[in-house]
Amino acid sequence: MKYILLLIIGFSVSLLVSAQIDNPLNQDQDTISKFRIFDKLYLQLEGGSQVLFSQDAGILENKDRLTPHVALSLGTWLSPVFGAEIKAQGATLNGFTSLSSLPILDNDPVRDYVTIRPDGSYRHYIRNVNVSMNLFVSTANLLAGKEKQHWFDILPSAGVGLMHVFDYKGIPAKNTMSYNFGLSATCRISSRLKFVLNGNGIMLPNEFESRDAGDNTYDWIASVDAGLIWYLGRGQ
Repeated sequence: MKYILLLIIGFSVSLLVSAQIDNPLNQDQDTISKFRIFDKLYLQLEGGSQVLFSQDAGILENKDRLTPHVALSLGTWLSPVFGAEIKAQGATLNGFTSLSSLPILDNDPVRDYVTIRPDGSYRHYIRNVNVSMNLFVSTANLLAGKEKQHWFDILPSAGVGLMHVFDYKGIPAKNTMSYNFGLSATCRISSRLKFVLNGNGIMLPNEFESRDAGDNTYDWIASVDAGLIWYLGRGQ
């Protein structure tokens, strides 16, 4: 999976280079002269909710699975179609441990910090932050033209990152490579301000929180956020 994602990123970079060389936009010198990367630098702040998808977490009731989620991004447009960002996101997750999850439940340090249910299962808590580098595409500029300002845009994204799990209530600190996918909808408020609604998925190895439970090779974290994009330069 790691190599597949690296190929996707490499393909995106090649598209970016090709766009700069072959795209008809390069024939419009006035448009190029107006496009400056630092003018497109932005900060994006979002807040919402996230949920862990793992073999045991699904046993929890929905109200116990949803937890707060925050995200902060620093990014820029590399061209009217392609952009890149560094994104930090996370907060806390609710996991779950059943009798079949761990080989030796009695030696689990998490048990000292949780409420044990009558069947021996228990909810555990994961504090985390995920930092990723992502590439994204403006579908409005790709499909509908780059010469005019679009008030609405859809932006798919993909990237790689590092998930850090903090030492908290029996869960040890650990760093794990993450695979990140997103889909954002933006609405232009002004030249320097946009509203954004974002859905994000993070794929991680099963043992990202040092608990290799169940038969799944990977776990997923899904989040939905709303927030604002503020352009530090001239904006779009």
